[in-house]
Amino acid sequence: MIDIGVNLSSKLLQNKQGLSTFDSLQQLVDTCKDQGMTGLIAIGTSLKQSIQAIEYARLHPGFIHATAGIHPHDAKDLDEAGRKALTSLITAPEVVAVGEMGLDFNRNFSPPPVQEEVFEFQLDINQHQRKPLYLHERDALQRQLEILRAHRNCFDSGVVHCFTGDKDSLRQYLDMGFCIGITGWVCDERRGSDLVEAIPYLPLERLLIETDSPYLIPRTLRPKPKSGRNQPWFVSEVARKVAELKNLSLEEVIAVTTGNAQELFALPAVQDA
Repeated sequence: MIDIGVNLSSKLLQNKQGLSTFDSLQQLVDTCKDQGMTGLIAIGTSLKQSIQAIEYARLHPGFIHATAGIHPHDAKDLDEAGRKALTSLITAPEVVAVGEMGLDFNRNFSPPPVQEEVFEFQLDINQHQRKPLYLHERDALQRQLEILRAHRNCFDSGVVHCFTGDKDSLRQYLDMGFCIGITGWVCDERRGSDLVEAIPYLPLERLLIETDSPYLIPRTLRPKPKSGRNQPWFVSEVARKVAELKNLSLEEVIAVTTGNAQELFALPAVQDA
């Protein structure tokens, strides 16, 4: 079981000593393995967090893997030195995907033109690396697709991280060849109805599961943790809900999504937990 989206640098996942210390990271990894996990991907959303994700992956090679990229919220902060640093970072062997990147016109923490330029920059620097894309998108579907089509020579594959869209947006991403990352959003009866309706149309070979930990805790999880924090091993609840919606066994969804993650991100063979 592989969680393809964990915000390991989040303070919500840190103990008093900080997750970057070996003992606390070791504890998290040990718990993941005890819960049947065989790997996780630490998301890089800024230059700092991308560096941290790589550091975590180096501490636990074969279990933690990293992405490196600039989230649209952080696009406004990327200066020339940051661009050079990111260009170097994505070549690291621990980096299995470029991103989290894309467009977010819902909050516009960075101006849309800046988001678009930084998105295009990240696509361009991947032209020779050709690592999978790790995409974010909110309220920007058509513009994001336009940019991806214009840079089709810069990537071969990728995943739409934390997909929350409807059947139509799912179809458009599938038509471009992307895999789809499903989170606990699918377990949310208040706002996940569009996603629930889209799940039957998502081919198994394009399905990936993730938590976006420590955020988006599945509302169907029982018992609910007192901390209210989403943990990587709660990805099993996402798998359970997807299995229910696709009329499959939990074991089949776990096996398929594990294989899909290994193939997309070129991960090593599954190790015994």
